[in-house]
Amino acid sequence: MLDTESLVGLMTVVFVRNDFKGRVTDASITTMKRLVLLSGNHMSTSNTRCYRGMGGKYGNKGAIVARCVVDDSSMCFVNVHLAAGQSQRVSRNADLAAILEDKSVLPVAMSPLAFINGGDGTRIGDHETIFISGDLNYRIDQRRENVLAKVEAGDLHYLLEFDQLRKEMKNNSMFRLRTFKEAPIHFAPTYKYTPNSKEYDQSQKKRIPAWCDRVLWKTRTDEYVNCIEYRRYEPLVSDHRPVSARFHVTVKSIDPDGYAEVRKQVADEWFQQEGLLIENIVSRLASTA
Repeated sequence: MLDTESLVGLMTVVFVRNDFKGRVTDASITTMKRLVLLSGNHMSTSNTRCYRGMGGKYGNKGAIVARCVVDDSSMCFVNVHLAAGQSQRVSRNADLAAILEDKSVLPVAMSPLAFINGGDGTRIGDHETIFISGDLNYRIDQRRENVLAKVEAGDLHYLLEFDQLRKEMKNNSMFRLRTFKEAPIHFAPTYKYTPNSKEYDQSQKKRIPAWCDRVLWKTRTDEYVNCIEYRRYEPLVSDHRPVSARFHVTVKSIDPDGYAEVRKQVADEWFQQEGLLIENIVSRLASTA
């Protein structure tokens, strides 16, 4: 076990094979909390670094963020639980924006060449590959009867057109997961079941089934990350059905001597180009004097 952390209903455990752990460095894990204020049918969210019980008036959502460097490639794993509710799409979007844009999530890494965009590993966006998973809580914008009929008929393609997450990724240019990918979904909605049964919610609320539980990823080099399995499981104890994703990831390894040689070559070429630029500017100034 490389790392473990929990946050209310979230838990992340990072394992690495014994024969592989010598290639893993800069491991770190932390939590990011989002307060959820519930008042009647209204919900709002805000960032917080500290959470205390508040007489049942507040719930807690957020994320666990774990990172590691494998050889010279950085990876970040974000386990989230976003705002709940059929109508809380905007709150979920705000949760994601707050989590992904935080500027001081993790400690500074010791492997600067593993990160991108000039980052030092403190931000989620510094990492070459980012995995986001968990209860994203996005729903299906259709009547319950229609959703149940389409699930029974196996017409998942139709339902996915009304999936809030995919609609945001397709139509919302400001959505923070717009550049992420998800493997094709070939399984029925994973929420909400009556616990200890195979039936969707039979309570008075009659919640609409949805694909709340998701796994997405983003990487600098698309061909380096391939999802080779995306599936659900069938335990009955929860109102959710768990999902998993399995990936094949190619990592890079930097040759220090070769890196130093190329860096010197680039520096020398830039010095020459800089000299030419200066000569051209001086020549132009002299011709206009």
